[in-house]
Amino acid sequence: MHWRHPAPDHARSGDEAHRALAEHGRLAHAAAHIEADFLIDVYTAGPGGAPSPAEREGLG
Repeated sequence: MHWRHPAPDHARSGDEAHRALAEHGRLAHAAAHIEADFLIDVYTAGPGGAPSPAEREGLG
């Protein structure tokens, strides 16, 4: 989760941080929540992502 408004003491903006994560290549994007004030992105390990809890239990 990152704040989207200017913060002079931060090295980059929240939008820039989320772009860097999206370009990482070793993470799979699982979910996002975007509002005017903040961004939330959820990633799983690996380009294919981790199985969901239902998949791990043989339910998915």
